[in-house]
Amino acid sequence: MAMKSIRALKEEYGVSRQKLQRLDQAGVLSPTVKAAGGWLYDEAAVRRLILVSVYQEYGYSMKEIREVLSRPERDTLELAREKVQLLKERRDKLDRLIDAFNKGEELMMKALQQIPE
Repeated sequence: MAMKSIRALKEEYGVSRQKLQRLDQAGVLSPTVKAAGGWLYDEAAVRRLILVSVYQEYGYSMKEIREVLSRPERDTLELAREKVQLLKERRDKLDRLIDAFNKGEELMMKALQQIPE
């Protein structure tokens, strides 16, 4: 695979120059070559970009992404499982909050109907 420019990454993966700059500043993804003509990314950097994008979709912070990418592959899967568990717990909490709101809304509506005009 040839080196890819920022323009090529934008066309293939929809990633902006600003995002690539932020990833570089965060220490998550650096270009393979920084030259006056632009930044270039090799195949390994492109694979890393894909992983970073997936982790961002999962809700990982930059700190978490740096940690995951610095670990051996066998640890990465365990960290992903932990993140899924945390997401499930967050979902359960949100479900409970929604249920509480719905019950509270029903009680409010009943109470309002009983108030004489």
